[in-house]
Amino acid sequence: HIIRVSRNFFLAALTWTIISAYVFFDTLKDTNFFYTVLYFISFCFGFYGVVFSLKLLINPSKDSCYQYLKRLGDPQKLAESIESEFRGRHLRISKAIFTKSWLLILSWSGFKVLILGDIVWVYAKLTKRFVNFIYTGTDKNVVICDKIYGNPSEINCSEAELEALLHHLSKRLPWVVKGYSEELMNLWEADRSQFIIHVNEKQKEFVADLSTDGWIRRTKHDS
Repeated sequence: HIIRVSRNFFLAALTWTIISAYVFFDTLKDTNFFYTVLYFISFCFGFYGVVFSLKLLINPSKDSCYQYLKRLGDPQKLAESIESEFRGRHLRISKAIFTKSWLLILSWSGFKVLILGDIVWVYAKLTKRFVNFIYTGTDKNVVICDKIYGNPSEINCSEAELEALLHHLSKRLPWVVKGYSEELMNLWEADRSQFIIHVNEKQKEFVADLSTDGWIRRTKHDS
């Protein structure tokens, strides 16, 4: 999958670079300095995309998803496990795919993989868009923070999908921290390990309560 996405990205970046280079050299004939600089910047972005995707084609192990799996164990075996679960029962909401143990987040450049049990904090992020100081809409994202990835993962979605995602995450992972506050963000940035310890303790308490409740129910049933 990494190779296929890298190949498609490489072809798109190469096309962009060729077009930008052609237009850039064409603007050199004119005296409009602004457009010359604009198309040169466009060419640089395209060239960077070509180099970046070419590196992944030559060595797919440089991909962030591969590096994430490598930190967990054998990437090939883990990839086979993810594929096996994906072929079974799974749920898709917007760009998120939930399997028994994994969360796959799709994007235009590929996908990101998270272990469901590693998720510690989820919240909604609403960003208002303005064009020439005129309000044009609101971008809605679900932000997911986990134990391993350094940066939070974001899933862009509609309002209905946002509610569905938060509801499903809350149902699947009732111990995670939900909702945003400056206090939580400060703790996450300043002392992430303490944040994770707090969530781990909540998870243990939840599992213990669940086990105790199940034992009480079984005892009553046996009686």
